[in-house]
Amino acid sequence: MDGDIRRNIEEFTREILHIKAKIAGKDTFWKGGRGLQILERLRWLYSDRQLRKFFASLEHWNIVLSQAVLASQL
Repeated sequence: MDGDIRRNIEEFTREILHIKAKIAGKDTFWKGGRGLQILERLRWLYSDRQLRKFFASLEHWNIVLSQAVLASQL
């Protein structure tokens, strides 16, 4: 059980690092005009499936950790 939790947390951390690297890589592209920069960011955030997966995973962990806190208080 602990191994599964550790593996899931490591996977979650890898996802965060991957997304962070992806955002940093896009930074040079977004150095154009301010309006273009905002538009490109919005398009990328809206369409990127990996971010949707990340947010779903984040929500999942929020629920799991909230339930763990509630269970520990019993």
